[in-house]
Amino acid sequence: MELVKILLILVFIMALLIWRKPLGPVMIGASVLLAVLFWLPPLDFFRAVGLSLINRTTIELILTLVFIMMMENIMSKKGYMERMLTGMSGLFGSRRVILASIPAIIGLLPSAGGALFSAPLVEKASHGAGLSAEDKAIINNYYRHVVEIFFPTYPTVLLSIQISGIPISTFVLFMLPFSLIATGLGLVFLRKVNKKPDKEQKVKTSGRRKAMLVMLLASLWPFLAMLLLILGFKMPVHIAAGGVMLAVFLAARLRKEEIIPTLKKAFDWKIVLMVFSVMIFKDVLNASGAIESLPQVLAALPIPTYLIFVFLCFLIGILTGMMMPAVAIGLPLAMAAIPGWGLPLVMLIFMSAYFGSMVTPMHLCITITANYYKANIATVLLRSLPVYAIVFFVSWLAYLILV
Repeated sequence: MELVKILLILVFIMALLIWRKPLGPVMIGASVLLAVLFWLPPLDFFRAVGLSLINRTTIELILTLVFIMMMENIMSKKGYMERMLTGMSGLFGSRRVILASIPAIIGLLPSAGGALFSAPLVEKASHGAGLSAEDKAIINNYYRHVVEIFFPTYPTVLLSIQISGIPISTFVLFMLPFSLIATGLGLVFLRKVNKKPDKEQKVKTSGRRKAMLVMLLASLWPFLAMLLLILGFKMPVHIAAGGVMLAVFLAARLRKEEIIPTLKKAFDWKIVLMVFSVMIFKDVLNASGAIESLPQVLAALPIPTYLIFVFLCFLIGILTGMMMPAVAIGLPLAMAAIPGWGLPLVMLIFMSAYFGSMVTPMHLCITITANYYKANIATVLLRSLPVYAIVFFVSWLAYLILV
C-alpha cells in the first residue's frame, strides 16, 4: 500500500509539471498530499516544514545559489563569458566539444549552483545552433553530471568508498568506464549541433593556441578559485562562493549606479522558493516514514535480493533527487543482506541511485537548468530518460557478467 501511495505522489507531481505548473507550488502540494496519504499529524507536518525553513543545509544551499547568480551576472556583464567561449573555440574548434566541455568542466565542482554557473555559457555557445530551450537544458544538465559517476570530489563517491571500505583508486578506476560510456551516449543530445562554431565565435588559432589557453584560464579564474578553496582548503561551498563572488565584485569595479541594478537582477525569488519547496518535501518525506517503510515493502516482492536494493535506491533517488540519501540508506542494507558482496554490487547500487536522481524533478540541477532556459521540465526529463536508462542497463549488464 505504501508503494502505491508513493507512486500516486509521483504521478501527481509529473502530471502538474506536464501541465506547466510552477515547481514550487507543485512540491508544496505534493508535501501536503504526502502528509495526508501517510497520516502525518498536522503538528508533525508543520514542525517538519518549520525545521526545513531554518535548516542549515537549506540556508547554505540558497546562499550558494544566490552568490553564484550574482557572480554569474557580474561575469557576464564584464565579458568573462565571451572570453571563455573565445578561448574554448580557439582550443577546440568544434561547437559540440565546446557545449559538452563547458558543463563537464564546471561539473568538477560538486555544487548544485554549478548548473546555474554553466547555463549561461551553454546559452552563449549554442547561439545560432538552432537548439530549443529543452535541448540546451538537457545538454547543460547531462554533461554536468557525467563526472559525478567517478570523480572523488563528489560526496556520494566518497561515501560509497567509506561505507564499502574499497580503496579510492580502485573505486575511481572501476567507475571511470561508466562515466566515459555516459559521455559517449550523450552525443545523441548534440546531434542537431553544427560541428563548427559560428563565424563570430570562430577564431584563427594558427600559432595562437597558447594565447587561447591563457585567455580561457583567465576567464575561468573564479571557478578555479572556488575549486581551490573547496578542494584544497576544505572550505564550505557557500563560503567559497561568497568569497569568490566578493572578489569578482571588487575586480569588476562597477560604477555606483551599476551596483544595485546588477545585484538585484541576479537575485531570483523563483529559485529561492523552488529550493525551499523541494527541501520541505524532502523533510516531510522523512517525517512521514515513507522511506523507512520501503525495504519491508520491497522485501515482499518476488525478485532477487540485489534487485530489491537496486529498486530501493532508485526510488529514493527519484523521491529526493539526491544520490547521497539513496546510497547512505541502500548500500549498508545491501551489504548486510547479501553475503560475499563486492565492488560490482557497490557499483550497481551507486548507479541505481544515479539513475533515479537524474530522472526526477526533485533534482535541483534539473529544475534550476529548466528554469534558466524556460524549458518544459517534463519534456527535459522524458527526453533524458532513455539515455540514462541505457547507462544504467550497461552497469546492470556489467554486474551480471562480473558476479
